[in-house]
Amino acid sequence: MLPFKGVGPQKLGLARGGNKACIQCLDPGAYTGGGTVVFEIEKVSEPKTSNP
Repeated sequence: MLPFKGVGPQKLGLARGGNKACIQCLDPGAYTGGGTVVFEIEKVSEPKTSNP
């Protein structure tokens, strides 16, 4: 995901608005018998930077 650092979820097509991105992952069946899961990802804070 490094090439997308700093790019908002709307620009990536993962959200309609706000800072939450939704990603749907399909399970081929080994664990859930073919279910899906939706992850809601939200940026909660900026990473701390260290001074050289």
